[in-house]
Amino acid sequence: MNRINAFVTMPASLSDQNNQPQGPAHKLKKILPFFSASRDHALGWGEEIRLEVEAWPSATMPGPFQTKQPPPIRAATCAIRPLTRRLPMKRLLLTILLTLPLTSQAIDLENGKKLSRSCALCHGIYGQGTPGPASPRLAGTPAGYMTKQIEAYIRGDRLNPRMVITSSLRSLSEDDIDDISAYYASINLETIAPRLAEIPLWPGAIDAGKAIYNEECKSCHRKNGMGKSRKSIPALALQYSQYLFRQIKMFQWKQRVHDDDPEDDTFDEFDDRQVESILAYISSLAPNNKK
Repeated sequence: MNRINAFVTMPASLSDQNNQPQGPAHKLKKILPFFSASRDHALGWGEEIRLEVEAWPSATMPGPFQTKQPPPIRAATCAIRPLTRRLPMKRLLLTILLTLPLTSQAIDLENGKKLSRSCALCHGIYGQGTPGPASPRLAGTPAGYMTKQIEAYIRGDRLNPRMVITSSLRSLSEDDIDDISAYYASINLETIAPRLAEIPLWPGAIDAGKAIYNEECKSCHRKNGMGKSRKSIPALALQYSQYLFRQIKMFQWKQRVHDDDPEDDTFDEFDDRQVESILAYISSLAPNNKK
């Protein structure tokens, strides 16, 4: 059984067949226990219900790239129009399950692996990256976050002309970008190359950095620094400190947007010593530094 996340949008002006405002009807979460809706919208009768469906395979991936969460099948969109005022629950469920396989396309990890060869020149064969400010770790990065960053480079919102050219980013299709992102998200360095997974401990005032991190970073990147993959928030604890330092400076210089908010001022008042304290604490959260 696939797990399905659905986001339901319905026109606010819809009325039922008696020209009355939308009544109680059934809520999606009650109709489908494995169904997650962005809002608790009620299903009115007679309107078109548009679902953006993201399906996940029921089993994790086999082999060395096994992860706790498998890469998603590409989002599929389907439209359902109830034919009667009282649509039976089983009929709605059957309609969704029959529509999904016809509209979704599986991620092609082999294609992602093949396309990643141009990335490996700088980021390493497993996407492990290199200590330094220029070649970050890609392995284990949430697919949604990576897709967003690739698209930002293609649009020119993030600048690295040499990388864009050498990796031929502008020649990639949307499916190619999804495949590359899913491939890197599937790599678990601790499983296939533990030594490559290690993050060096950054020198600095760890306790001072912890206080700043808990106030400014913990709500998004979690207490353990491992991010939130379902929300496309990357794991800071698995990234090289030199790269993070450079990105924080770019946020300060307004050369990169933090948290999708051009007005974000999270790092504006931090001096370099405070930034290094934050990084010292984040690096202490890396699995190899907690042992």
